Amino acid sequence: MRYLLLLGFLVRNAWCSSVIVNQVNKIDAANLNTARSVTVSPDGKNVYAVAQNSDSIVHWDRDSATGALSNQVNKIDAANLNGAWSVTVSPDGKNVYAVAAYSDSIVHWDRDSATGALSNQVNKIDDANLNGAMSVTVSPDGKNVYAVAQNSKSIVHWDRGNLDACGLLGGSDKCLVSNGGTLVVQADCGTSLESANRTQLETQYSSFCTE
Repeated sequence: MRYLLLLGFLVRNAWCSSVIVNQVNKIDAANLNTARSVTVSPDGKNVYAVAQNSDSIVHWDRDSATGALSNQVNKIDAANLNGAWSVTVSPDGKNVYAVAAYSDSIVHWDRDSATGALSNQVNKIDDANLNGAMSVTVSPDGKNVYAVAQNSKSIVHWDRGNLDACGLLGGSDKCLVSNGGTLVVQADCGTSLESANRTQLETQYSSFCTE
């Protein structure tokens, strides 16, 4: 009997460790209307959420000691985040990815590891294969991005190097170019590149950048 009581005590404590307490509520009808997905950055510094009817991605700074959220930043994009449904952060914390059901899109940003700020938004709309996009995730090794779409009845995946190095998702309308020694994304891979830079970049990124 004492053994059973002891076992019961241990099980009860294990259960109690998962109980949630100290509820804090944040209601924002403008930016979190029909919020669909939330994720925490791997470093624990930021929280990101997307909302279907707000066509938004919202992020906050997170207090690692208390979990409190502060410094809310809202991004509303009715064209590319129409029906925003799912959001995830890459394992290395460098990028944030979201899919939107009504714009049939996947969108990604560079993430500032110090501030959590998002920049360099890149949009991919694919009515055929991302129709009703509902969920997105990044593989644990950070090499691939996967999304599923309800109306397309599809799963779609990309090499993450393609996404991030060239700023596009499997397309061929952009290219990584050199601008004063800095690699940037150019709208097209035309003849405006210096031949030396072009040769160097095409050699280094031949598997990523195409015309």
